[in-house]
Amino acid sequence: MILCPEKLLVVKNIHKRFGGVVALEDVSFDVEKGEILGVIGPNGAGKTTLLNILSGFLKPDSGQIFYKGRNITNLAPHKRVKIGIVRTFQIPRPIPDFTVLDYLVTSSLSVAGKISEKILNDLGLSNVSYLKTGELTVIEKKRLELARALTLNPELLLVDEVMAGSRPHEIEHFVNLLKSQREKGVTIIFIEHIMQAVSLLADRVIVLDQGRKIAEGIPHRVLSDISVIKAYLGE
Repeated sequence: MILCPEKLLVVKNIHKRFGGVVALEDVSFDVEKGEILGVIGPNGAGKTTLLNILSGFLKPDSGQIFYKGRNITNLAPHKRVKIGIVRTFQIPRPIPDFTVLDYLVTSSLSVAGKISEKILNDLGLSNVSYLKTGELTVIEKKRLELARALTLNPELLLVDEVMAGSRPHEIEHFVNLLKSQREKGVTIIFIEHIMQAVSLLADRVIVLDQGRKIAEGIPHRVLSDISVIKAYLGE
């Protein structure tokens, strides 16, 4: 079945339960090629579950996902990577005995060392490229996780809280880096709790709360929506 070939990604009526807990309920949205979409919401809203489903690490109980018009709902994660869908993980787990550069090169055998070195430089990791990944700080590991994803030449990049714990100047650096990927033709869906980053980076935002989509639109309107404020702060 082919659907909406003009959209890069179409997500239709996704449901996901874990036992008696509803993680996602009837979530639908679409993404244009070249768009940067932010996914926000309080803890436990279903954001990472959604990313796991988009990347193929979880299957929805019902609903469908279309990429470039193709139904990929049941496509395995490694096959999604081959068609251009690449993700980062919220908790990076690089191989601790590998150097940063070796880890990055072996993450994608199609990427030459010089390209990996450029990516490390863009992410501010060139000065630690010969350290073992186990010696990196948490922030450096997050940068390395993003670098790993970029070596896979994504067309759709799924980013899970890569800026968590970053300082203001580091946030600005991440925002500029991700915007530069859009200039290279990469479409981005990102999860983030730092509202400064969301406002600076996202073209559009969707808000999840208890597994349901409660708002969607441009950042400044969504972030001032009373239902969104209540979701974050309570009644």
